[in-house]
Amino acid sequence: IVQTRVLRRVVVQDYGKPLHKATSLSAMLAALEGCLEGYNSVYAKTGLLHGDISIDNLLMNEENERPWSSFLIDLDLAIRETRDQPSLHRERLSREPSCP
Repeated sequence: IVQTRVLRRVVVQDYGKPLHKATSLSAMLAALEGCLEGYNSVYAKTGLLHGDISIDNLLMNEENERPWSSFLIDLDLAIRETRDQPSLHRERLSREPSCP
């Protein structure tokens, strides 16, 4: 029996920090502007509304060698602005937390 094997690796590394941990007010405001531009871009290209904007979902990177200086994360609660059926997110948000 011949078996085909596939080796896969996923490398995960922290990237960015929350805006409230910026080293200066100007860096935080520039990152906020970038996050707003990103939000607008996602909406314009896909019609999605983020659904969970919080201080921990707006990230920035002050290292010059990184390609993005700011970005949005955590789009799992995003919804389309125009949809045929109601969103199920309200049900998801009302559940008890799974972790203590």
